[in-house]
Amino acid sequence: MPVEIAVMDPLPMFAEGVVHALATAHMAAEAPADLLGWANSRESAVVVMTVAAPHHWEPIHRLVAGGHRVVVLLDDENGPLGAHAVRAGARAVLSRAATGGTLLRTIEAVLDGQVLMPVAVAAGIAAATTGAAGGTLTTDQVSWLEALAAGGTVAQLAERVGYSERAMFRLLQDVYRRMGAANRLQAIMKAQQQGLLRTVDPSAAR
Repeated sequence: MPVEIAVMDPLPMFAEGVVHALATAHMAAEAPADLLGWANSRESAVVVMTVAAPHHWEPIHRLVAGGHRVVVLLDDENGPLGAHAVRAGARAVLSRAATGGTLLRTIEAVLDGQVLMPVAVAAGIAAATTGAAGGTLTTDQVSWLEALAAGGTVAQLAERVGYSERAMFRLLQDVYRRMGAANRLQAIMKAQQQGLLRTVDPSAAR
């Protein structure tokens, strides 16, 4: 049985164009109005999804948890959102401006069990991993603490890095636990003591 494919994009005409391009390659694709409802009625499918706003990340987590293979389309696939997509469980990251042929080859590779991402994204993920302080925090996580230490809010941080506020809160709670900190202020103070942060005033994060 051929794999089913869903396409989600803020612009209906764009989604319909992708569906048509895949149909010409004999792939069963559609642009459902209720993406999660569509996915919940299927055991395993491929979802080609444009991420254009922070609230688009939550469906990706749910789709991945449901066993679906997600191909994320981004306006700038080489930027930090590309790495976020991979960490969220996307099987591939692709430019929204990619050709139909490139998308087709990407989907075929994903169906073959591969994970595809731009070289810049892979390099960024590797640098974050090897740059983790004492193997505990990634460079991204350190930058989150720096933003909070400078007085930024979780909502502002979430908007900057491309997560929903709720997802950002969960990620930060994980950081605090890994540091053995009970809250944001303790985490910032511990990070300062370990020399992870640039000079900041922890009182700004109260």
